Amino acid sequence: LVANPNSARGAGACATDADISLIQTGLRDNYFSGIGKGTAVYGSGNSTILIDDSNLDSTSMGPDAEVYVEVGGLAIFSRGSGIDAIKARGSGTRIQFVDDSLTDISSDIVPPPEGAMIMEIGELDDYRKLLCTGDIVQQGCLTLTNPSGTLLDANVGDRIDLIETMSFT
Repeated sequence: LVANPNSARGAGACATDADISLIQTGLRDNYFSGIGKGTAVYGSGNSTILIDDSNLDSTSMGPDAEVYVEVGGLAIFSRGSGIDAIKARGSGTRIQFVDDSLTDISSDIVPPPEGAMIMEIGELDDYRKLLCTGDIVQQGCLTLTNPSGTLLDANVGDRIDLIETMSFT
């Protein structure tokens, strides 16, 4: 658990052209001054940020999201994680929810307008990958992948719940 860090970018972790893995990690009460980006985690360039079974909870969020990825970065969410808000921007930037993800977002998700939000489909009777009690902004590309090939066993009328949200705008 990291508590009360203060920074202009990524108060908990910051990467530019590097990788960060947060596995069973807690970042709490993160604060940044000015117009910083990513109170908990910031990544840009060819950075990959893996958030696996972690909780990112900022009480002093500021103008941007807890997880902020830009300029070709990738944020991967795996297993159960709790996050307040996710924001991404820039060409080639991606947000990915893998097959075993159950990510709970208590605010908004802003996908990259020139990038993608990627959802992996696993078992057809699987659980939702993403619970968002805020808003998901409709921009960029929504990509559905099925690395396990289970969609080949789907029938007409099968329902696969991937996302639950208050609204899409």
